[in-house]
Amino acid sequence: SASDLSDRVTAGALGHVVKQHPGRVVDVDLERGRQGREIYHVRVLQENGQVRGLFVDASTGELISDIGVFVPTPGMKQLPDLLESLLRRYSGTVLEVELKYDRDEQPVYEIDLRLPNDSLIELTLDPVTGRVLSEEEIEVR
Repeated sequence: SASDLSDRVTAGALGHVVKQHPGRVVDVDLERGRQGREIYHVRVLQENGQVRGLFVDASTGELISDIGVFVPTPGMKQLPDLLESLLRRYSGTVLEVELKYDRDEQPVYEIDLRLPNDSLIELTLDPVTGRVLSEEEIEVR
């Protein structure tokens, strides 16, 4: 089936990446490239503790580019402090928090919250200032 094929492609692409860049895959995002081709943004935790970012062609497993090692941004606030401040503004339950990097390689936290009315929202938060950069409702399927 198509889903079995895409699972095999994903596993093959990731296996290929890990052979070239040993470590543990800690995050994979499927993105659409400029020409419409699908690209995996893969983050690998290396044995030295650094996280390396890679772009991989989703259909072939070919390494498109090695973004390099993510350097922690100076001045990032501690996550518990950011969440405490956020939960004073939004009453709800934190479901998921992910540290991601935007197109300019600036860090952002994506935080999924369940509000008291059971709706779900995703907030994008600046980890240095604590400012909410965006808020969008998550469709539940």
